[in-house]
Amino acid sequence: MVGKIGGALLAAALMGGLFVVSPQPPAAAQAAAEAASTSGCGPVTLDQLFPGIDRDGNPISTPTTTTTPTPASTTTTIPSSTSTNPGQTTTTSPQTTTTSPQTTTTSPQTTTTSPQTTTTPPETTTTTGESPAPCRTWVYEMVFPIATDARVISDFGDDRDGGSRRHKGTDLVADRMAPVVAVSDGVVSSVHNTPAEDCCYLTIRHDDGWSSLYVHLNNDDYPGDNGLGIGVAPGLDVGTRVLAGQVIGWVGDSGNAEGSIPHLHFELRTPQGYSVDPVPSIRAAKSGAELSTQRGVYRDDDGMGVEVTATRLAAVGGYWPCADDQLSLCPNRLAQPEETAELIGRLMGLSPVVADTVQQTLGFQRHIPPGTLEQVTGCQIVRDCMQDGITTADVARMISWVYEAERMLANNPETDLIAELALPSASAAESSLRFRGVIEICHPSLDADRLVTRADVINLVTWWIQRENPVACNQSVGPES
Repeated sequence: MVGKIGGALLAAALMGGLFVVSPQPPAAAQAAAEAASTSGCGPVTLDQLFPGIDRDGNPISTPTTTTTPTPASTTTTIPSSTSTNPGQTTTTSPQTTTTSPQTTTTSPQTTTTSPQTTTTPPETTTTTGESPAPCRTWVYEMVFPIATDARVISDFGDDRDGGSRRHKGTDLVADRMAPVVAVSDGVVSSVHNTPAEDCCYLTIRHDDGWSSLYVHLNNDDYPGDNGLGIGVAPGLDVGTRVLAGQVIGWVGDSGNAEGSIPHLHFELRTPQGYSVDPVPSIRAAKSGAELSTQRGVYRDDDGMGVEVTATRLAAVGGYWPCADDQLSLCPNRLAQPEETAELIGRLMGLSPVVADTVQQTLGFQRHIPPGTLEQVTGCQIVRDCMQDGITTADVARMISWVYEAERMLANNPETDLIAELALPSASAAESSLRFRGVIEICHPSLDADRLVTRADVINLVTWWIQRENPVACNQSVGPES
């Protein structure tokens, strides 16, 4: 199998010291390198670098044998055993006597008893046909595994646990909660996302039979390191189809990486399950990727006050992208009832009845000079300049409904919530949230008129559901605080 290793890759592996800890003896490693230098290219797998390990990177125990191999110098078919090879069997070394293979007719290259029958040294022998193409680095075409810039650590095959196993992938260091994406189209074949237990990693089986593994995903309640968060994107289960570039989780330090810097352990495996050195493929993917320097889950909220709050919500299940790329939040877009109910459901575990859409004329129309409405907005008459959304009070109504639904289910799990529990009025919802202490008595009434943005909704649900940032009485409860 070693014949498939690219010469450049294997040379780099040797320079990196991978063969120092290999079960192979140095002579065997050198022979493998020489064979690879004249062969075709292919992916570098652990079983090629370390024939003494299995596909999982663990040493293969082989029974010891008492059979002593016959030394090469005692056979009669090896040049070193013939009397015409001065470099092997006599004291007249080719370098120190006039019987050197380069200057006498007793050279192994020129005698009729040498396996080599040409009259010129091998390095100068002319051959027919074209020379073999130079070996090129083998690359698996894929997407870069992290949506932001990341530092690649090239440590495929390194010692782990005192040499009892080998590192089957490579590590990519990035910020905590940097988005991790699928490198290829495929299906989720395993997923582990239980905080403080089996967390957090997943495997994707690609359409071509290869697989990718993503380990050490986030398990913390951002920005802390407490093991109370999640790192796999919501909705991903075994059998879920994913597309290349789709967000599947976030960088963290879960598993045996607790206490280390946040990073992603990434593996690439053949259809037969052998681990392949992913570094060349990662570097090739990175060179063609449009990477951002975002800090957090989304790309379009950098520097905004909602950035940390939105990332915190994602770490506890409140992942709320607005576009197909799954990397945008659209913080300034007006929030819609259905998507707001979906976010509340993810955070509270129970989806509320959806509030009605509110239609209003564009809020800035009153500032438009007379006669310029169409020029500024494209609307010919005021009634055509409508915008849809929800108000602060509508968000409170949906959250209050869930709180009441939880109480009713606790008393009677068979309760038909849809039939028995209607969405409360704005005033009833406000009274309920004040009673729970979510909104303090000193705060003014909730705004039932102004439409709120997606950033406003994130702040509201953080205050009223997560209660991570309790609002003091000297602060406004509104989204513009």
